[in-house]
Amino acid sequence: MSPYPTACIAQIVWVYLFTMSLFWLSVVAMLVILLSLIGAYLQLGVGIKVLRDRQWLAHIPLSIYLGWISVATVVNVASALYISNWDGWGISSTNWTAIMLVVATAIASIVTIQRSDIAFTCVFIWAFIAIAIRHLNNPIISIAAVLGAIVLGTLLVFSSKKPVKSIAD
Repeated sequence: MSPYPTACIAQIVWVYLFTMSLFWLSVVAMLVILLSLIGAYLQLGVGIKVLRDRQWLAHIPLSIYLGWISVATVVNVASALYISNWDGWGISSTNWTAIMLVVATAIASIVTIQRSDIAFTCVFIWAFIAIAIRHLNNPIISIAAVLGAIVLGTLLVFSSKKPVKSIAD
C-alpha cells in the first residue's frame, strides 16, 4: 500500500484508540501516520521539485498535514507518559515541555533548512505561538515557545536554499 492511504487508515485507527484512552496504542498508530507521511513527503519531493498543479493541490496540504502530525506526535507521547504517571527521571514537567519545544524546533529547523518548506514550518510557528499564549503564566514554557517560533521564522526569512524550480507539465 502506498504511504498516503496507509496514513489515512492509521489516522482512523488513531482516532479510535485515542478516544478509547488507549494512549500507548495510539502512539503506535501515530508513528505509523508520521512515518507514512514522511514517506509520501519524500516520494513527492516536496521542497525539491514542484509541478505547478501539485504545489497547491498536493505539496502544501501534505506539508501542513505532516507538520500537524509531527507536533501531535510529541503531544501524543506526552499524553501517554502523563497517563502512565511517568516521573520524568526527576525532571519537572515544565522543563520537559521546554526540552520538547527545543527538540520540535530542531526538527522543524532541519526541514526548513533542507526543504525551505514554508507550510510545514508555519504549522510549528503557529503551534508554538498557541503554546506560548496558553502558558503565559509559565515563563519557561512561554519563552521557549516564543524563541522556537522566532528561530523558525528567522530561518524561513533567511533561508540560504535557492528557490525551488518549477517543472512545467
